[in-house]
Amino acid sequence: MSGAIRIVRLRPEALAPHAGGLGQLEQAIRYPIGDGADHFTIDHGPHYHPFFSAMGDAHFLVALDGEQVVGTIAGVFKEVRRGERVARAVYMGDLKVASHLRGGKLATRILWRCLGELFEDRALWDWKFAYGAAMRGEKGDLKRSAKRFSPMHLARPAATLLLYFEPWQRLADLSTAGCPQPPDDDGVDLSTRATHGLADVVSTAGRKDLRLESSGQPWPLEHLVRGPAGWGPSHAHYLRTCGEQLGTRSPDAVACFALDARHHDHVRWLATRGFEHGAICTIYVVPRSTLTRNVPWFHLATSEI
Repeated sequence: MSGAIRIVRLRPEALAPHAGGLGQLEQAIRYPIGDGADHFTIDHGPHYHPFFSAMGDAHFLVALDGEQVVGTIAGVFKEVRRGERVARAVYMGDLKVASHLRGGKLATRILWRCLGELFEDRALWDWKFAYGAAMRGEKGDLKRSAKRFSPMHLARPAATLLLYFEPWQRLADLSTAGCPQPPDDDGVDLSTRATHGLADVVSTAGRKDLRLESSGQPWPLEHLVRGPAGWGPSHAHYLRTCGEQLGTRSPDAVACFALDARHHDHVRWLATRGFEHGAICTIYVVPRSTLTRNVPWFHLATSEI
């Protein structure tokens, strides 16, 4: 170890020399499932970047101690939509620090460098807001552990997402009776490509696998990616359509989707059918315009969390 950690900004095509180190970094981080009966690690595949590149214009900060990868964060510039307004936002995610450096200053240093790049590089200036998604655990989410002078304190919570994990059979058998209509107000869709794309269901297999510790195999998640503008007549119609599709192509699939907790009528309707969320995610926003002011709901596809 040199002791002098440097942080470099890289595009996907320049990431190859560090892909192995990035993989080793994430394999050392374990996440609990449910009550801790099992754990998983995240595997972004041999090239690391495709999960991020699929979302938009991807950039990476990589912290190096000598040639060893000891930290990273990804930034992806992508199109978002609020009603008829289309804008550019930047997703900031997958902040990771080597275990022996956690609790130190490296994470804060990476985040400040990230914000510095966003504000100082004129080629990147057209973003309207930055956002990140943090999964909530028993002790809260990542922001809870932020240091006093961390730029995380610049971010405000903008939405709480409820994440559902269901066997496809339950969705395929779902009755659409009584399901509320999709909201017609102008929420923010952070996954515009997914909502208006060709696929109802997306797999991140090979790009982002949650590898179960008990079996060593990926959790067979299939993501229902469309936001309210892509639901059709109702959310139930969309869920059932996705369940039917999964039944013909992925018999072992677990369907995963998210709802903003402010969709109260949809959440209640699902609860009456026995559907309860299995995880909670908070969207944090660093605004640079009024686009995220007074937003009634956010949509973020689980394939992008």
